[in-house]
Amino acid sequence: MPTPRPAGGGKVSVTLDPGEAAVLAGLPDQVRELIEMGEGQVHDRLFPRAYLDPTEDEAEREWQALSHADLLEGRLEALEVFRRTLAGAGGDPRDPARMTLGEDEAAAWLGALNDLRLALGVLLEVTEDLDIAKVRPDDPRAPGLHLYGFLTWIQGELIDALSA
Repeated sequence: MPTPRPAGGGKVSVTLDPGEAAVLAGLPDQVRELIEMGEGQVHDRLFPRAYLDPTEDEAEREWQALSHADLLEGRLEALEVFRRTLAGAGGDPRDPARMTLGEDEAAAWLGALNDLRLALGVLLEVTEDLDIAKVRPDDPRAPGLHLYGFLTWIQGELIDALSA
């Protein structure tokens, strides 16, 4: 399995198998659609309430009015950087996708990977007590949970590469 590696100067080299790159390339647009709907479980997970007390609905509305547009813009921008860098790594779709991410791109990747994981986790009903390794192959969630595990892995590897 390819691994993100430090490339010096705060940069990270990422190489993905063609199949991995193809799967990842389709995710930003799917999550963008869910975010832009402005409602639903995925939106609620990515934009949680600032005020959990239901008596603070007015304060929550004020918070959302002040911050939601900036938060939305940041999430969409990170997804776009993720999509764009993957698309730019192409060439022959049978060859590995190779890219070098600068600090800003790597930060965008971390944000996008986090959002992709959160969205997928909501859709698959992932909980803390779920052991993905014990999911049966015939479980209809198995392919999605495999992808969730891969996103988790690549996010961790990217953090390690940035920390090196």
